[in-house]
Amino acid sequence: MRDPLVVALAQINSVLGEYRTNIEKIEAFTKDAVSQGADIIVFPELSLSGYDYSYFDHIKKYSNAEFESLKEVAIKNKIGMVVPLPIFENERIYNGAIVFDKKGNVVGEYKKFFCGKMRKIILNLEENR
Repeated sequence: MRDPLVVALAQINSVLGEYRTNIEKIEAFTKDAVSQGADIIVFPELSLSGYDYSYFDHIKKYSNAEFESLKEVAIKNKIGMVVPLPIFENERIYNGAIVFDKKGNVVGEYKKFFCGKMRKIILNLEENR
């Protein structure tokens, strides 16, 4: 019989546009989850950038250093992580998530295609850039 998979669900209060601050919060919650025996931690929607439909100026492409910092959190803590963040592709912004394994490898990516109100706002935002 396999050992059970322990999943931690984190509810963090991300700061709009403050990627470094949000990475620090992600790291703190991850350390806490590991101390409680978690194998994987799942963060809330747009944890990296913050989440506010009425204000989109905070959504920017994360740097390679910021992305590497997220990988390092997984590696240092030997835990899988699901980190929702904005994904930029073909001049579009997707409300998405990256899945890291315990070694910091990206093992999954999800892009939300049916965003309802957010989709309309993002499309309008892109048209006005």
